[in-house]
Amino acid sequence: MTVNSVKSSTGSEFDTPKAGDIFLVLNVTLKNTSSSAQSASSFIMFALKDATGQTYQEDITASGTPDGNVAAGSVIRAV
Repeated sequence: MTVNSVKSSTGSEFDTPKAGDIFLVLNVTLKNTSSSAQSASSFIMFALKDATGQTYQEDITASGTPDGNVAAGSVIRAV
């Protein structure tokens, strides 16, 4: 996995973080280095952990996530 960019967001009119919180938006590229197709699910497979060990989960309304089948040797990128 390569992290292409990181930015913060205060959300949108449809989805906002709790008071005092922000959304962290990561743009990533996943590369399948195996010899067979693999599936990627950002909701099931990804979690962000900070320096204190606190874990954060993906917001269920996130868009542009790197989900789906990735052919052998191919990449999938979040948009």
